[in-house]
Amino acid sequence: ACCSSLVCLHAGRRAMLYATCFWCSRQLSGSAVERSDANDETRQSLAREQRSSALLREQVKELQQQLQKTNKQLRESTAQLAASHKRRHAFEEAIRAARAIVARSTAAMRAELSAMRKACDAAVGALVVAVQEAKTSLAATVPPKSNRAPVDAADVARAIFDRMLAKGLTERHARMLIGGFAADIPSPMPKAAIVRGQRRAERQSRQANGHEQHRPVDLRSGEESDEEEEVHVPHRFHR
Repeated sequence: ACCSSLVCLHAGRRAMLYATCFWCSRQLSGSAVERSDANDETRQSLAREQRSSALLREQVKELQQQLQKTNKQLRESTAQLAASHKRRHAFEEAIRAARAIVARSTAAMRAELSAMRKACDAAVGALVVAVQEAKTSLAATVPPKSNRAPVDAADVARAIFDRMLAKGLTERHARMLIGGFAADIPSPMPKAAIVRGQRRAERQSRQANGHEQHRPVDLRSGEESDEEEEVHVPHRFHR
């Protein structure tokens, strides 16, 4: 129905409250039907929009959950990456430290090898000198070839060994240079054995020359003794 605020277009005047003409009533009834149809369509469209908005809200929630999961995974992967970088730096530091240790140990080993090489060269030189001196001393003490007594190789080795010790070589180096005779030489080399060897060589030379055999003389009393006395001389290189 027309209200006081509406104007009846058919009558050309302001319609009274609840008073409408025929034309206006027809127009109003048609517009009411149209309005009801429009309202139905509006309600249906509103329902569709509500359903679509509900679906959109659900999708937004799912997307937010996925985003939260993605952010969590990103934070975890960032932490793992930082830890891996830290482990890598620690590993690189360990590698650098190991390389420095290897370099220092290599330099020390090279210096030690150089010192050992020099010591071996000095030992070989001392051995050559000792052998030459031993040959000279043996040539001076051994009688002529016609009256020469058999020479004991062990006594010669002991003499060379003692001469090397006198030249300042260590017992280990001297034994290494003596070679196969080192097993027959006790440690340390007793000078009493050298004295006995010299006495035995003298007796053998006297027997070969046909002289009378003399018994060893007691150094304390000056008299000859029936048995050979061991002369205990402290070795200056005894450890």
